[in-house]
Amino acid sequence: KLSMSIQKQAHGRLMAVKPLMLPDICAIKVLSTGLRSQLHFELCKPFVQRFDFHRICDSMNPTLMKKIMSECMTFTASDTGTDVFQAGESAIGSYVLERGTMEYRQMNTID
Repeated sequence: KLSMSIQKQAHGRLMAVKPLMLPDICAIKVLSTGLRSQLHFELCKPFVQRFDFHRICDSMNPTLMKKIMSECMTFTASDTGTDVFQAGESAIGSYVLERGTMEYRQMNTID
């Protein structure tokens, strides 16, 4: 049973079309730090602007929000079935879902 699950997951992930990410674009590397930062900010902005907190922060201090979005946010793509975090682990960040769905399951633990 385990080997079938491994084979099924490996096949699905190997056959999946991956979204284009910034590091995949060679021209990004030749841009100045300032232009890369501005591009990253513009790419992040539509996603974080959906949240009132971020809109308020941006209206109060747009320079800080630009710095946060360009230096602290990254885009990642996760395959179906990927565990993005585990119970009991310390958080290393937060996620903003661009598209698709995520499922949160909390397993019952016995002390």
